[in-house]
Amino acid sequence: MGLVETMHDLGRAMYKKNIDKKEFLEKLEQMIEKARLLTMMTHDQQSYNDVIELVSFYIANDDRDLAEPVRSFIVQFLALTKGLSGEDYKYFKKLVMFYLHV
Repeated sequence: MGLVETMHDLGRAMYKKNIDKKEFLEKLEQMIEKARLLTMMTHDQQSYNDVIELVSFYIANDDRDLAEPVRSFIVQFLALTKGLSGEDYKYFKKLVMFYLHV
């Protein structure tokens, strides 16, 4: 599944759960940065997965149904932004967050 489809799934999950989109996306944006930094310090795939899982559950307030699309989004986002320069990363992140707000 690609990033756009994952973002659609995340948007549907937020709608179904009647989540305040602005508040949720602010938290998501902050935690993406935390996940990015934390995963840089992992040494194996299991640690990487654990970090993503913990961050996802935190963002979703321990809601398992919401945590799954959040986890998928974070994994896709980090994979696509890996290796982007500072300005390219900021621009891409801005595009993604704009799309999620729509």
